[in-house]
Amino acid sequence: MTDESLLAAITPRVLLGGFLVVLVLAVGAAAVTSTATLAPYNSDWDGTSTARSTIAAQSSAPPVVVEATAYDRFAGNGTLVVIQAPRDAYTAADIQRVRAFVARGGTVLIAEDRRTATNQLLAQLGVSARLDGRPLRDPQQYYRSPALPVITDTANNSTLRGVDEFTLNRGTVLRSTDGTAIANTSAFAYLDRNGNEQLDSGERFRSYPVASSEQVGSGRVVVVSDSSVFINQMLERPGNQALLTRLLDSHDRVVLDYSHAPGTPPVVVLWLWLHRTVWAQAVLGGFACLAAVMWTHRGVQQRLSTVAAHVVGRFMRSSSMESVVLTSRERVQFLTERHPEWDTERVERIAESMERLNESAALDTDE
Repeated sequence: MTDESLLAAITPRVLLGGFLVVLVLAVGAAAVTSTATLAPYNSDWDGTSTARSTIAAQSSAPPVVVEATAYDRFAGNGTLVVIQAPRDAYTAADIQRVRAFVARGGTVLIAEDRRTATNQLLAQLGVSARLDGRPLRDPQQYYRSPALPVITDTANNSTLRGVDEFTLNRGTVLRSTDGTAIANTSAFAYLDRNGNEQLDSGERFRSYPVASSEQVGSGRVVVVSDSSVFINQMLERPGNQALLTRLLDSHDRVVLDYSHAPGTPPVVVLWLWLHRTVWAQAVLGGFACLAAVMWTHRGVQQRLSTVAAHVVGRFMRSSSMESVVLTSRERVQFLTERHPEWDTERVERIAESMERLNESAALDTDE
């Protein structure tokens, strides 16, 4: 094929079709992705899509939940629910669901570096640990910047067993851990009280707790003082992937709770709803079967096409008739104005002929 014939084959219709395909793919991609920080469908550096994919690869159920009622369906023992930076306060009913899950032997890991609603959540769950909220820096033991301290003091406990280190990203520290701390900074860390990234008078070096594990009833609540410890970029930092792997290996199921955080695309929310709603799956399956029959059965296609053509044809004819039907006087007036050279007898004769034609067409339509 020559260049000229190739160019001739690329018609405007082909170009339009290609544009529509690209447009549909772009809209589809936008509908199932997110740009919100910490969002599980955000594949940028500040999203958690890698953690979500890692968890999904080891689970038969969707790893993300977007409603607190999901806690009612979780098995207690062997299930870990990760809550990252909740932005909306949990209602009394939601708290009751989480507490019941922990009472059944479930584990909740809360990762956050702000006080706000998270400290309230910790109190409502009966946990002693609280988030300090002030920025943590460690000029002695860090990754690229003192704002990214590397934590190597991990106590000998089941939660962090085998995790020699992990890295925080502009996190904070825990207060009131009451002996439940399972990870601490080096002795050269400090709290940057005024946020100037400098050690000032009144800011002292010391070791701070950054993770705790506390038994509540038959379950456990783990607190990590950094909401971004599992974001895509931080999983590439020293020890963080090992931390995620340890959590996966030590539990039968891991779930990401985004019921009180933004960033889940509407299409994903709909898919999650379909996944847990049996009657909706049945209805969708019925429509799929009907569509398959219509697509593959030529007789059904022909009958549907015939019916559709008949309905459309009757509608068009009816609309056309309604648009041209005139009274006898209107026909006479129309013909007189259109043909002033005709005499009265001729105008009336033609008007009567037009009326008979309209009546005949109406009878054909009724039949």
